[in-house]
Amino acid sequence: MKKLKLRKLPKFIRFEIADDTNAMALRPYVMRVVKALGHGEAMVTDESMVLDFLDVFMSKAGKVEAVYEASKKLGVDIDLHDRVWEAADRLKKKEAKIDKADAHVAQLEEHVLGKDDVGGSKPPVGSRRKRKEKR
Repeated sequence: MKKLKLRKLPKFIRFEIADDTNAMALRPYVMRVVKALGHGEAMVTDESMVLDFLDVFMSKAGKVEAVYEASKKLGVDIDLHDRVWEAADRLKKKEAKIDKADAHVAQLEEHVLGKDDVGGSKPPVGSRRKRKEKR
């Protein structure tokens, strides 16, 4: 009978935690993506995939449907194999475009409402306040 050789394990086993730089920078958006996928709080790293947050026992069609519903809810395209932070980044960019569009509409309304004589909240460059004359 052949004797089995056991390999000696190192004294200290080293674990590495995945980087979370992108996930933390986009945390509010990441949490919204995770919530749309049906989870509350979750630990998300830069390596976390959308697929990681779906039920393991779900069929492929069920997973595709869940991701479709999350996409619809958030208004951005999400794929099963996206990293969660990538979906969160798309969500952030979409909302930034909406905010920018809202600002343009507000400027147009101000112009249409005839407030041309109002200088705005910032004085023009080179303007000075008039000092009250002493009597």
